[in-house]
Amino acid sequence: MSQDKAKQDEGLPLVQRSFDLCVELYTHVNRFPRAHKPLLGRDILSAAQQMFVGLVKGSNLLLFVKQVSQKKRIYQITVKC
Repeated sequence: MSQDKAKQDEGLPLVQRSFDLCVELYTHVNRFPRAHKPLLGRDILSAAQQMFVGLVKGSNLLLFVKQVSQKKRIYQITVKC
């Protein structure tokens, strides 16, 4: 049982880094010109989110998403082992 926990803990920095990448990409996409945001920005963010979700699934972690603000579309994401 402790070996499984150790394997999950090894994956946490990778999951955290991929989440940080998603956040950084979101800020960069917001600086794109208006003409590029809908198409190119959506594709970039979608690929980053798929990578994050794939890493969470591959690490056997639980991902909890809770919407904090409906007006601003702010979400709180909690990852548990």
